[in-house]
Amino acid sequence: MADEQNENAVLLDLNNAVFQDNWFALDKNERERVTNTLRKIRKLTWDQIYRDPGLKWEKVTSIDPPK
Repeated sequence: MADEQNENAVLLDLNNAVFQDNWFALDKNERERVTNTLRKIRKLTWDQIYRDPGLKWEKVTSIDPPK
């Protein structure tokens, strides 16, 4: 089970300049909340993220993703 979860784990790439600009602009409390959420996401698979009621995941279709 652990190997399967690692194989399907969500990978985070936080090197996006727009993300970093917004993250660093947050106040300490907000930045800590984002960091805690990112830590949580790193431990989950996509299926777990879709089902997690605390993350309130939804697909954004109103904007195109960056290239």
